[in-house]
Amino acid sequence: MPTIAEEWLEQGRLEGLAEGREEGREEGQRKAALTLLRRFLAYRFDIELDHFDDDLQPLDLAAITHLSEAAFEVETLAEFEAMLNQMKAEAEREEEAQSHGTEALC
Repeated sequence: MPTIAEEWLEQGRLEGLAEGREEGREEGQRKAALTLLRRFLAYRFDIELDHFDDDLQPLDLAAITHLSEAAFEVETLAEFEAMLNQMKAEAEREEEAQSHGTEALC
C-alpha cells in the first residue's frame, strides 16, 4: 500500500503529464494557425512566406487567430501591418506586466 507521500507524488506526476499534453496541443494549434496565416498573407499580398516571421513568432494562439480574421478583412498590406504592430504592442505590455508581477512575488 503506497504512503500518502507516494500518492501525492503520483498525483503530481499525473497532473504534470496532463498539463504537458494540454500545452503541447495548444502549441500544435498555434503552429498550424501560424502556418495558415503565413501562407494566406503570402498569397493575398504577394509577399515572401517568411515576410512577417519575426513579428508573428512571439504571438500566442489568440493573437494569431485575431490576425487571421483581420487578414481577410483588411484591404491593404499596410492595414494588416498596423494591426500586427498593435497586437505586438499589446503582447509586449502583457509580458511586461507579468514580469513585474513575478518580480513582486520574489
